[in-house]
Amino acid sequence: MTTTECTHCDELSTAVEAAHEHALRAFTDPDGDHLAGISWLSAHLGAVEESVARSLRQHSIASATELREQRAANRRLHHELRTLEQALAGDALAARVDISASRDRIVTALAEHAAGEHLLLDRLGRHTGAETSAAVARRYHDALVVGPTRPHPRLPSTLPVIGSVVRRAARVRDHVLDTLDGRRNPLPRQRRSRREPGRWGHYLLGTPLDAAQDDGRND
Repeated sequence: MTTTECTHCDELSTAVEAAHEHALRAFTDPDGDHLAGISWLSAHLGAVEESVARSLRQHSIASATELREQRAANRRLHHELRTLEQALAGDALAARVDISASRDRIVTALAEHAAGEHLLLDRLGRHTGAETSAAVARRYHDALVVGPTRPHPRLPSTLPVIGSVVRRAARVRDHVLDTLDGRRNPLPRQRRSRREPGRWGHYLLGTPLDAAQDDGRND
């Protein structure tokens, strides 16, 4: 699963595939950071629901059957991620889980999820064009950086409004638990616009104020 295999390799496809590849590396390496892989896929699944799935519904691009099949694939991936997370945490309910076999099942579920996702992304790109695809890519990135970091297989996916509200509550809970557990968040950081310091800001920072800027302020 590489970006060169995408039929419609635009910004959105590239961003989505990057999440797949981060997770794939974590799960195919026996010494990989499995919790990081879980965080990547959990955030990715939430971001896809907030961006790609929403756009597919808005533009009536995919059939109800196709969306239902993709949701089923996503839910299977959620369940496998949750099983591995429980095993890694020493949960008694997952005491007999074979870590290696669990990783293999995640890789299989990820391949199934990605195959269906590629088809939907390609269709989205063909029907809406580059401008809409770029807008969906921005929504995907914005949702990814603040997304859930733990799997939630029981979250509703057929009720968009309720599902969105529940996902927001889940991601807040996840980030609180990450802090309490000292769990590293591997997701990219949120984009922030850089603010230029004013005259007093430059003075406190000990940096020179541009002469033209200074002249403008004195006018």
